[in-house]
Parts: sequence; structure tokens; C-alpha cells
Amino acid sequence: MTLDVRARAPRVWPPRVRQPRGRPGRRGRGNWPLPAVRCSIPRERRRAMPAPIRFRFRPQKAVAAIHQMLFWAREDGLGDPDLHTILKACYFADKAHLNAHWRPIFGATYRAMAYGPVPLEIYELIKAEPLWLAELGRDDVPWRREGYRVILTGNDQPALEHLSLSDREALETAFRKARGLTFNARTAASHDQAWERARLGLIRYEDMIAEDNPDREAILDALSEDAHLMDV
Repeated sequence: MTLDVRARAPRVWPPRVRQPRGRPGRRGRGNWPLPAVRCSIPRERRRAMPAPIRFRFRPQKAVAAIHQMLFWAREDGLGDPDLHTILKACYFADKAHLNAHWRPIFGATYRAMAYGPVPLEIYELIKAEPLWLAELGRDDVPWRREGYRVILTGNDQPALEHLSLSDREALETAFRKARGLTFNARTAASHDQAWERARLGLIRYEDMIAEDNPDREAILDALSEDAHLMDV
């Protein structure tokens, strides 16, 4: 008797992939994951989109600016400023200087937070992060924090040689503005178009340039390729 081996060979099916448990898919059948979301921007346009404008952060300028703002706060008699005032003053100053002089003061990385833009590197400097102190060759900073307050320590003068005249003018105007507003008013003033477009992500310098600025296109052209090389 001849056996048909092929008739008795077991059927080999592809291994069944066990899907992770979770919410049902859009079709409501089993625990299948949702399909991937496709980007709505055409591929050709995505390739043509320029990289975001980025600047090299200048920690020396940031330390000098924070130090100077604390001296102004000591002189105006309104008490020690809080973190919110200092961080928003930096944003107002950077934005104003960018529109007027085609470059920011600090070149910080701004994140859109619930209570307004936050310059991440400056926030770390205020907290005296060791990595920034090491880069600056310092053991400490001329201030201390008590809760949300930033308090000037000592009587050493700020190193204003790191700030140009236009830097200092924009910084003082921005600090006086932030200092004169309540927390809610200051937050509302910082919730501008650039903050809205960031959607709680990183703020683009392109969006910090005012739409009604007559030099907007020229600024964008000048910074689109060389911003990261600029000595702000």
C-alpha cells in the first residue's frame, strides 16, 4: 500500500501576531491598533520647507541680563522679582530686538508653556544648573532662589560688556513692561501669535517676527541659513 505523504503533511500557517490589548480599532473589531495618521503636507512641500531658524545661545549675556534685572528690581522698590517676571521679560526683549535689529539678544530655545513662553536655557541658569556653571567657568551665580522669587546676592556690578547698547535698551523696556503687569496680564501679553502657533511645543523664531513688520521677508531671508552662525 502506498501512502500519500503530501496528504498527511500538516498545514503550516503564518504565525499569528498577538496584538496588544487596548481600545478597539476604529472599525470596532478586536483590539487592533488605530491606523497610522498620514501627514497632510505633500512630500514635495515637506522637502522644500526650510529648517527652523536657530541661534547659538549666549550664556554670558543671559547671566549679565538676569544680574542687571535684579539690580533694577532693587532700585525700583517693588520687591524681589519672581521667575515669571524675569522669564517673560527675556521673551519680550528677545522678540522686540529680533524685530528691530534682525537678531535676538540671547538666542534661547523657547517652549510654549501654559503660562507663557519659557527660555529653557535661561531657566536652567536661574536655577544654577551645574553644566551651565561649568561652561561659564563659575562656581555660583550672583543670586539665589527662594520659592518663585529670585534674590540678588552681593553688590557686584553686572558684566554689561556682554550686552550691546541695543540689548540693554530692549531688556530694560521689556523688564519695566513685565514688572508693571500682574501675573495674569503678563501671561496674556505673552500669549501672542508665536505662542499660539507652537501649541505647547517649541516656539519658532519665524513666528516671533511680526506679520506687519515691513522687513519681515528680508529678516527671514537673512536668517534662514546663517542664524546658527551669528554671534548674537
